[in-house]
Amino acid sequence: MINPRVLPRSKLRGLSLLNVSLVAVVLAIAVTAYLLFFRSDSEAAGTTRPSVAVARGDVTASVTSSGTLQSGQTASPQFATPGTVTTILVKVGQVVAKGAAIATIDPAAAERDVRIAEQNQIAAASELRR
Repeated sequence: MINPRVLPRSKLRGLSLLNVSLVAVVLAIAVTAYLLFFRSDSEAAGTTRPSVAVARGDVTASVTSSGTLQSGQTASPQFATPGTVTTILVKVGQVVAKGAAIATIDPAAAERDVRIAEQNQIAAASELRR
């Protein structure tokens, strides 16, 4: 009787040759991968990479640009009386305190309003006397 677990000798030779060739291929791939990815490049690195002496110093750079600038903070002056501005008392970029005079206006319109108010007061006083 033939034992079913034992292969004939011719089958063992065929499998053995196939196994040896597969192992050889896997070893060849592993050796090639190792040589490509993990070998030392110390000799090649010394000849292909340039070297420069290091020195300390100031680094300067200049930038040029064109465009429109806009302030991050702006304020609109609030005048107590309307009128035409005749002089400006501050310069661009000057810091001023709240309530400080920054400009003068033409007093003609204010003087006219004062005269009208005085005349109205005289007229009202004369009405009271009657």
